[in-house]
This record gives sequence, C-alpha cells and structure tokens, in this order.
Amino acid sequence: EAEGLAGIRLDKCGGDLKKAFKWSSNLGYMADCGKPSKGQKEVEHYAIYGFKYGRGDCYVMAATFCMMAKVKGLKVYYVKGQIKKSGGRFGEHGWCEVSYKGKTLVYDPNFAKEFKGVKGAHSGYKFTYGQSGTLQYIIKSSKKV
Repeated sequence: EAEGLAGIRLDKCGGDLKKAFKWSSNLGYMADCGKPSKGQKEVEHYAIYGFKYGRGDCYVMAATFCMMAKVKGLKVYYVKGQIKKSGGRFGEHGWCEVSYKGKTLVYDPNFAKEFKGVKGAHSGYKFTYGQSGTLQYIIKSSKKV
C-alpha cells in the first residue's frame, strides 16, 4: 500500500525527486501518528499515514520521501537517530539516506521545514554528513526501504 501511494504522489510531482522532497517537507506537523500494526514495518506505517492524512512528524516526512525515492528506483534508507538541538541537548529524529555512486547523501524533509529561510541553513535536500549549514546527526538505526 505504501509503495502504491508513493507512486501516485510521485506521479503528481511529475516524477521529480526534488518536488517529492518539497511535498514531504511541507506536510502539516502532527506529533502523534500512531504505531505500526503487528508485522507492519515502521517506514510503511508512517508513509501511509503521511500520504493519507497530509501531516506527520519527522518520521512521517522521512518515510514519505523514502517511499517515493524507492519507487523512483533509488537505494534508500530510513534512518532513525538523534540530532543536536539548541542548548546542547539531543532529540530523537528521522531522516533518509540515499546511496548514489558510492556516496551517502542525506535528505531531511523535517530539517527543510524547520530551517526554511534561516540564513546559512542548508535546504535539507541532498547533502553529506557534517556539511556546513546542517545538523549534527547520530545514527541509531538504518533500514533499507
């Protein structure tokens, strides 16, 4: 179901990955998006939620983009971990990685949403870990989609 919904949305984005990313980063924010049912993969649960309701948290934003990238034929990973927040604390977070020509590229739709228009901030689309204008990411789990 998640791949079917991702295909529909990707078609509406003209098959353009950057437009798909923008769609995911523009989801309305909603903190509680439920839990996967028994046997359901987390990325699929969150992607379905995002495609059906047009809102969600960082995990939903990442999952919708991951599924569209998968449908596009890319080698994509749904990543969960932490990011350094203001005051030096760390907070739980979800984002995507795409393996492309031996490089790991990061796509963080929630970062794009939260830091849009902030001077010096990266767009959140297609960067490498440690790149200027991005966050400090700590990976806890990474699963191929």
